[in-house]
Amino acid sequence: MATYESTYSNGYLKRNKGGKYEGVLTIEGIDLSPIVGVYFKDKGDEYLWLKRKRIIDYDLSSGNYIPRNPKPFWECYLEKRGMGIKATYEGTFTFFHFRYKIFGVTDPVFKDEHRVNFFIDRLPPEEQTIINGIKKRTQ
Repeated sequence: MATYESTYSNGYLKRNKGGKYEGVLTIEGIDLSPIVGVYFKDKGDEYLWLKRKRIIDYDLSSGNYIPRNPKPFWECYLEKRGMGIKATYEGTFTFFHFRYKIFGVTDPVFKDEHRVNFFIDRLPPEEQTIINGIKKRTQ
């Protein structure tokens, strides 16, 4: 396995000066940037929730700004493994009917920014539950 320090394959998340976690993400050439992240605990386990940042559109007729969720919709929950600077985050998600595995590594070079680099791989065909279900129904 290649070294993951100071590089990212599919994106990253870092803490901005205001304390918000924002970053970029690309899945098989589709840019989902910008993304936002929230760290939280549930029943003693730690997680990282990632989703696309809301877009603000201007409505000419009303003269107001209206926030909306961007399309395509995407969100993912990653479970924390390990502690401190060696912590990693792992999770799976579905995007356009394909299942993916996401792996996040805390970047020691950018530790002041609390940066996490992301690596995304499509799961093998036998783990593609939606596509396999469609194939079974059509047989």
